[in-house]
Amino acid sequence: MRNEIQIGKKRYSSKKEALDFYKRILNSYNYGERLNSNDFNFLLDLIEYGNTPDLGEEFEDEFDDNEEISITHIVVAKVQYGTKCFAVFYSDLSNTYISYRMIVNRREFTASELFYIACRNIVQADITRLKQDFFKKHAKKGFVKCQETGIPSKWEELVVDHRQPNPFSMIVERFKELTCLNISEITYVQDINNLIVFENEDITSRFRTFHNEKAALRIVRKECNSGRAFMGRVKKTSKDLSTRNPQGELDFDLMKDELTEAMHGELSISPEDELMFRVFTALEVMDIGYSQEEVMEMYNVTQQEIHKYEPKYRANNE
Repeated sequence: MRNEIQIGKKRYSSKKEALDFYKRILNSYNYGERLNSNDFNFLLDLIEYGNTPDLGEEFEDEFDDNEEISITHIVVAKVQYGTKCFAVFYSDLSNTYISYRMIVNRREFTASELFYIACRNIVQADITRLKQDFFKKHAKKGFVKCQETGIPSKWEELVVDHRQPNPFSMIVERFKELTCLNISEITYVQDINNLIVFENEDITSRFRTFHNEKAALRIVRKECNSGRAFMGRVKKTSKDLSTRNPQGELDFDLMKDELTEAMHGELSISPEDELMFRVFTALEVMDIGYSQEEVMEMYNVTQQEIHKYEPKYRANNE
């Protein structure tokens, strides 16, 4: 068949069939569970399928064959926005996340797309903190008023909108023009949250500063965050927010109040889940011969934390 693909020894009539197959595997496990031997082999086939010349350098480098380093096991992990993904662990104790969708689709990002993604990731923390502070100052029983419609809204119903005449895409393009960067030569890395960012910290710092200076932001309902062309000639007003100095007086260093469960879901993995995942990783390493003292230092966990999560780890892997 024309659209048929083969991953390992298994043939699929289409990419959709392959995607559905790996999605079923992912959803059949709880967070922290290790794949059984059968599903583990299917994922090995997928990784090998991704390690091909036409997939792109980013995957070739990630899964380049190395006789001294092998994949020891694969775990279902909880990552940003509370979603599941496959976490791959190697014999050298390193690990990485993989996207089965990206591998099956052989998705290659252009230089412009990678640049845009990195820019977005750089300022996401600033934007989220601005939204947190807006709720901190204005929320009543968990609701704040949309700055455009005035409708009382919950956290998940609102977004931070880049107001015209400087939508985010325009800020990125203007930054490229002013800096004269050759984006085809820029290199990228993944940060601790598994997000693509610039390897060059100077570019990171410069873009964050530029964005803070140019962005006029509003907290609006999701349905308002579209069709902004008619606002192209609108000037800044007193309602506009800025990550540089939102509301004229906010200090991001003071943002240490506990976030709501909904906020944690939007930001990333919760602190408790992140700790549990580190303990699970430490226990995995202990199972291959490392001492408890060694893994406590390697993964920054305590003996009490290990004892707390070990029963769940053992139950997941029976």
